Amino acid sequence: MIKIKHTYINILLSIVIITLSSCTQIQKLKKSSEDGVIAAIGDEKLYYSDIDKLLPNNITKEDSIKFVESYIKQWATDILIYQKAEENILNKKEINELVAAYKKNLIIYYYKQNMVNTHVQSPTDAEIRNYYEENKEHFLLSSPAIKGIIITMPKEVPKYNKLKNKLTDKDIDIEYIEKYAIRYAYSYQIFLNNWILKENISELENTNIHLDHKGLYQVTDSNTITLLQVTDLTEKGLISPYEIAKEEARNMLLHSKQVNYINSIGENIFNYAIKHNQLIIYTNKEDNEQENLSDSTKYHNN
Repeated sequence: MIKIKHTYINILLSIVIITLSSCTQIQKLKKSSEDGVIAAIGDEKLYYSDIDKLLPNNITKEDSIKFVESYIKQWATDILIYQKAEENILNKKEINELVAAYKKNLIIYYYKQNMVNTHVQSPTDAEIRNYYEENKEHFLLSSPAIKGIIITMPKEVPKYNKLKNKLTDKDIDIEYIEKYAIRYAYSYQIFLNNWILKENISELENTNIHLDHKGLYQVTDSNTITLLQVTDLTEKGLISPYEIAKEEARNMLLHSKQVNYINSIGENIFNYAIKHNQLIIYTNKEDNEQENLSDSTKYHNN
């Protein structure tokens, strides 16, 4: 182990601080082809460029000094603790085995991810729709889904009853409602042809309104009144309409394709190894008769 006195580190820190303090303006440490060493512990060296790339832009002189001092102290402390630990640790073999296993798993993971990103295509709309139709029972609503119109406005507005009548007419007068909302409402949404989850309607947040039928709902507070005309409704817990479930179905299908592809990687590599005699499986059986073994697998007796 390389031993180092604390005074050596302190001297290095002092040199760094004095050097930095003498600069009239510190934005970045100077980086040149002759990259200087700013601190060292035995063979371990910290270069100006190592800190230069970490210094934030537009940093002040005082903050630069604090940053560099803190960074060098942390860098040195990490190395010294590691050296002390390496000298005194007893279970080095176990640690090396864990490191090797982690490295192997990490390499396999990144290889699989790279293969997936290269070879697995995003599902098409037709594939998503087909997946949804075949797995509808997995797409259940977390809250009611509705179609309709919602308008939030001041409590005192003209022609309020006429607006309610327009909302509840069999043939809804969209043009009138939209003109009215633009003129008097704080906010409004018209979604007669699109499903929306109740939990995604901001006007209904912090309300106890229970949506269980088609028709007109009214929510009031101290300053506003909200009218919600529900023209279609699917209750919580029922199968989600496709347009709401589509994104979830896409993600599930993509995940399924990725898992299947990853599994196929292992199968293909294994089969290739057997076919080309890269894999040898040994057996302790004394019986040397190999007639019943697969032609694609080679066994050797120990």
